[in-house]
Amino acid sequence: MGLGDKIASGEPIYVMLDGDIAHTLGAVLREDCKVRSEILSIDCVMLMDFDYIDLGRVRVPSYTVPVTIKSLVFKDDPERTRERIHHHEHEHGHGHHHHEHEHE
Repeated sequence: MGLGDKIASGEPIYVMLDGDIAHTLGAVLREDCKVRSEILSIDCVMLMDFDYIDLGRVRVPSYTVPVTIKSLVFKDDPERTRERIHHHEHEHGHGHHHHEHEHE
């Protein structure tokens, strides 16, 4: 099921980003694209091939979300290295915040 199908059916949308743009993306989806589904946009998360994500409950009042990343492990192959899906260098001391975006 693609994003358009999820939006049309009113299902929640979960977006994981490596950059620090979750709040902006959530606002664009809600206000400019008129998405009425629940949107959970989480930023500053580095994912790699074969990673699985468990999300905890949204914490109030900070609107942070506990994120657990689990990786499948395969027998070591010296010819194959694990590559990141997305890569974004953060400035030293950059905080990692996870945002839920719901606008009434």
